[in-house]
Amino acid sequence: MKMKIKLRCRVLILGCAYSMYISAQEVTLKSTDLTVSIAENGFYRSIQVQNEELAEADHSPLITACVKGTLVQPEKLELKKNVLQLTMQDKNVINLSYSETPNCITLEATKVPAEYDAILFGPVKVNIHDVVGDVVGVVQGRGVALGVQAMNIKTIAGIPDEYMKPVKEFYQCNGKSAELSVGSTPDYKLAAVDLPDGASFQFACRNRSRAEKRQVQQLQNMEVLPVKGADAL
Repeated sequence: MKMKIKLRCRVLILGCAYSMYISAQEVTLKSTDLTVSIAENGFYRSIQVQNEELAEADHSPLITACVKGTLVQPEKLELKKNVLQLTMQDKNVINLSYSETPNCITLEATKVPAEYDAILFGPVKVNIHDVVGDVVGVVQGRGVALGVQAMNIKTIAGIPDEYMKPVKEFYQCNGKSAELSVGSTPDYKLAAVDLPDGASFQFACRNRSRAEKRQVQQLQNMEVLPVKGADAL
């Protein structure tokens, strides 16, 4: 199963230099003002913008897999060339290619087990929430900003409906809904969720190669035909 998914993590401050290095215990990715350290178990160890620490160590996984109503987290991270290889709790493997530029870090899922219903990028919790751009996926606080953007049509903001309850219960990401001029959007459908003690970024991609019954707009249990080709997986 190959899912071309891109999640862009961008700070809203431009600069010039970037680099990547690894130690025995973690992988570190950099743009000019953003430094992301990932522990050997596949969880974020640190997310710093201009040396301001935004993450709670080992709280947020790089990827959460959704399969048969349950959540599967990573337990091991290996770096192979420009690929982050995650061994999940069920011993399946997810590959994430990455790139670093002065402005952002880009992650792309290039290998995902076919039995997975969906994968979530994160959810990624941060400790700032002075301003939360819940629809666009940008959070500001303490003089810095962090943004996460989906880079293709298969990657969408929020959590799939059928996994909303287990994800919110497990990760404790119950936050504020978005009050828009045309109506209200529930927190699990947002790119960034305003939490009591910070904010959480949440993006997902579903396996669309199967026929399903899903909610479409306001209609329940609608037959959804499978997608063929590159956009299916």
